[in-house]
Amino acid sequence: IGLNIGLYGPLLLAAIAFHQRPRLLWWLLASLSFLVCVAYGSRTPLFSLLLFPLVFTLLTRRYKSFATICTVSLAAALAIWIAQPGIAQRLGATFEADTYAAEGTSSFSDRLMIWGGTMEIALDRPWLGHGPGWKQLGTVATQEGYVDRWAKQPDRLSQSKARYFSGNPTGINPHNLWIEIAFECGMLGVLSYAALLAFIGLAAWKSPFGVAPPILGDGRAAVLAFLVSYLVLNLFNGLW
Repeated sequence: IGLNIGLYGPLLLAAIAFHQRPRLLWWLLASLSFLVCVAYGSRTPLFSLLLFPLVFTLLTRRYKSFATICTVSLAAALAIWIAQPGIAQRLGATFEADTYAAEGTSSFSDRLMIWGGTMEIALDRPWLGHGPGWKQLGTVATQEGYVDRWAKQPDRLSQSKARYFSGNPTGINPHNLWIEIAFECGMLGVLSYAALLAFIGLAAWKSPFGVAPPILGDGRAAVLAFLVSYLVLNLFNGLW
């Protein structure tokens, strides 16, 4: 649920801003989405969710709203730290250097292992990929000999890959949208998807005359803020 909120929360906020619905509804939805993400301890969805109002208010030059969001976020962080130290510790680990150590036991080091293994498989079919469906990743790794090859190598990274990719195929996930697309559709898919997002971003940023307006309207700002939120979310997840 927390992961889905990271995608659909900013999307609903963008829709409300785009259609200029009442601000009370916008703030209410943002608050509820924030509470759900915190309750589940979902770090990337939470930061993705917070990015949307921050980017939106900056693009529309609503600096008072930006300051309000920052103040409320800090107050909420303090309240969480006091009331739920376990959740606060998990969220706070995002800002610790050890979390991003390549050699370690953190979730980030696990992600690096998963990304490396998936890219190793993807690069064997670099242009068209292995076909749609990331749930075939574990099956491909096992049937095409990757797991056996990793298992024979003595280093810890290879052993970790062998253990992860030999697990239940339904639970083996690339945990990164771009790497997922590279596995399924190859570099042609990655380039096509990047071009699509770039087109949407440029269309929202520029006016029909090819230049950005002095102050972006709510609709354009909502699209750009959602794109930023969406890209951050999918650094560690694979939500289309």
